[in-house]
Amino acid sequence: MPATSILDLFSVAVAHGLVAAEALPSRTTGLDQDAWLAAHGLDAEARATLVVELDNYRLGAELGGYTINGLIGLGPTGALYRALQRSMQREVALKVLPASYRAQSPLAGQLLREARAAGGVNDQGVVMVFDVGEADGRFYMAGEHLSRGTLAVRLAQVRGPLPVVEALALARDCAGGLAAIAAAGLTHGDLNPDTIKLSAEGRAKLDDLGFSRVLVPGPPPALAPRRGRPGYLAPEVALEDGPGDIRADIFALGTVLYEMVTGQRAYKAIDHERYVRELTRQEAPDPLAVAPQLDPRIAALVRTAMAQQRGERFADA
Repeated sequence: MPATSILDLFSVAVAHGLVAAEALPSRTTGLDQDAWLAAHGLDAEARATLVVELDNYRLGAELGGYTINGLIGLGPTGALYRALQRSMQREVALKVLPASYRAQSPLAGQLLREARAAGGVNDQGVVMVFDVGEADGRFYMAGEHLSRGTLAVRLAQVRGPLPVVEALALARDCAGGLAAIAAAGLTHGDLNPDTIKLSAEGRAKLDDLGFSRVLVPGPPPALAPRRGRPGYLAPEVALEDGPGDIRADIFALGTVLYEMVTGQRAYKAIDHERYVRELTRQEAPDPLAVAPQLDPRIAALVRTAMAQQRGERFADA
């Protein structure tokens, strides 16, 4: 890994749009680097991934049949690029797994199978998957590129609750996508504002299906990473580290709807340990406590979706 100072890393993160420019620290002496990165969506693993990815893939680099045109985002499960699929001359979102996910890894094989399964989900509420494969020892998945960005971007622009009509329409789109995913024998496992993309028409589309879970009997593979983001992860998954089912996805959708109608996150923790403590120390938050003007019927919908006991949630999307 190339030597990169923490200030260089912050500057690179800002340059690639991963962190707002105003968030760049004026000094780094005494700064808790990991806490700062986590607060801006970049944990320690993401930091290492960023350094490696920027060293491996620059503008114009080629991977398989794709030409890299820019970095969209990154995380511990890989990097997402804007790329040109040369054979079709179309712009795609190209997700590339870290180099450590080698062909002989059971986890890499599992992810490859799941990505192919996700490609069979054909629904307007789900980002289309075009291709999955391996090149230069790296696994990749190519899918629909939506230039309008994510729900997270939309929420940041509003800096408060979304109009209720818009929030309900987006939640309905997401529910339709989850139903299609479940019908294909999958569970999303990582639903949050960053994995909800917005089409040019303002419709919500679920992304990140290449790293969803196939719903099969038996325990999850020993090498499977913890799925889901703290704050959106269902209690049974966060506390038991199990794969969850459609009701875990419904919990995540409930937390997203809570955020859309209140302008606040239901759970504030940004790391897994704090999130587990938050789950065990309090009841599911009531949206009326922070948005008393909200229609009680919508509040009841949110509370049911976010019930801490999965048997009390909606059984399907």
